[in-house]
Amino acid sequence: MKDGGLAFPGSRYEMLRVAGENTKANVTYPGMSLRDYALVHLTAAWVEVIGNRYGMDRYISDGYTDEGAAHEANRLAEIQADEIIAEREKSNAQD
Repeated sequence: MKDGGLAFPGSRYEMLRVAGENTKANVTYPGMSLRDYALVHLTAAWVEVIGNRYGMDRYISDGYTDEGAAHEANRLAEIQADEIIAEREKSNAQD
């Protein structure tokens, strides 16, 4: 099953195809980026904000679906995560 790799730095044994042969190899993963980590938490927070502010019944009756609400939460989280990264870069450049 493809699971996208490890969320945090580490390694694990996986079956790989090398030169036409299946072989077990220790694969190292760097982990998720800061942006990925922020998106996980921010999307969850935005889902809660949308649900609390509008009530999901009202949100859906205004023409949104559960999927639409999730996409909107993710869109807002992406904007916020990018702003966080930009601020970190500005701060690091000043140091």
